[in-house]
Amino acid sequence: MSRIHLTNLQKFKLRVVGRAELEDVRY
Repeated sequence: MSRIHLTNLQKFKLRVVGRAELEDVRY
């Protein structure tokens, strides 16, 4: 269970970072 939670957390971080990068490039 902790392993799945960790993977979900990593995916969430990657998604947030990717969105932030897209916003930086956009503006």
